[in-house]
Amino acid sequence: MFRYPHDPYDRIWIPIIDVTDWTVISTIETVENEYKDLFEAPSKVMQTAITPRDTANSINLHWDSKLQSKGPSLGYIPVFHFSDVLQGGGLRQFNININDKLWYQDYTPKHLYSGYIFGTNPYTNQIQYNVSIVKTATSMLPPIINAAEVFTVISTTNVGTDSEDGMYVHAWVHIYNYIYRQRLTSSVLNDKSF
Repeated sequence: MFRYPHDPYDRIWIPIIDVTDWTVISTIETVENEYKDLFEAPSKVMQTAITPRDTANSINLHWDSKLQSKGPSLGYIPVFHFSDVLQGGGLRQFNININDKLWYQDYTPKHLYSGYIFGTNPYTNQIQYNVSIVKTATSMLPPIINAAEVFTVISTTNVGTDSEDGMYVHAWVHIYNYIYRQRLTSSVLNDKSF
């Protein structure tokens, strides 16, 4: 398990490895985040990946829909993280399917650079979401994945602001203005050149 200080956002990264279907590959080299990486997966997480034990197979993952405390989820947004931690051996390219529909085509992970794919439209109305990462016909190497996140979309329409919040902000503005004026007045009065 990895979290802070390896992840500055204090996400919890838990390895889930099915040793009957997957082979773990890893490196001790640093895996760099790309420029302006939206998710900044930690190098420690990205140094390890899984690949199918049988190189002709795909990687199959799933997540289950969960009832939220304030009603059903408005959907799920998956984020998949990839880095080719092994060098050489030919082209590694794959497609990603969610619930048997093509989601992303011809992805090629970079060597020792963290890349990601994420959805912009939430997945909804399913009990289970099945992901398969499938080697393309031109790929010489099996698919890999280093990490995955699934974000739950929730409604904020019924999340109100406390009616007194504005009064507290107003009070802080008055206090700040008072302190600022006091400092300004005392610095002007203490200025010998005035």
